[in-house]
Amino acid sequence: QVEANVTVIVAGSEKAGSATYNTAAVLWGISRTPSITSGSNSWQVRAKDALGNETLTTAIAVVLDGILPTLDSATTGVTLDSAGDARTVDATARKSIELVFDGALDGGTIEPDGSDFRVENSVGSGALSIASAAHDADTSDLAKRVFITMTSDLAPGATPLISVIGVVTDKAGNANSAGLNVTATDGLKPTVTSAILVAAADSTLTNEKLSVRITSDE
Repeated sequence: QVEANVTVIVAGSEKAGSATYNTAAVLWGISRTPSITSGSNSWQVRAKDALGNETLTTAIAVVLDGILPTLDSATTGVTLDSAGDARTVDATARKSIELVFDGALDGGTIEPDGSDFRVENSVGSGALSIASAAHDADTSDLAKRVFITMTSDLAPGATPLISVIGVVTDKAGNANSAGLNVTATDGLKPTVTSAILVAAADSTLTNEKLSVRITSDE
């Protein structure tokens, strides 16, 4: 009989617990709500029977995460690949923005239409249209990223302001605080719009130097 002889050990400190037996599940349960600190906490359970025989479980780490998810950075020209399980850096992807949070997110709390986010060229310039938002939790690195696809191409050299306007939750159930925003880094390469000879004729045969004027969109 171990019901009255169960102790929960948290970070080396013993806390008395109340044990109950679940007949249907054939399992003992321990009810205990000791105060624990933020971060990793070592937990063990010690049980004794009426004869004084004792069992001490192997320590397990219980992590208390009470930190709200934060939007750390954003970069244009980064997408989730076609298989949906890896990030792809594509300097020609003018509709794509990658958001990076400080920890793994619960993808189920991210609206696929992108309505959790606001994208604008600058503060007060007006919201740009978002087509979709994607998230993948295959790896811890991917789980902290959200990939936004815009309806139209971003302007050349764009460094849009990204704001979190919906409720995005991390794996521990913490919801973001209001007003998160970052300015995206420009990950898009310029496009050459024209290249012409600086000469009177359209074509020139010469063994001398030629001057060429090249124009890009940024």
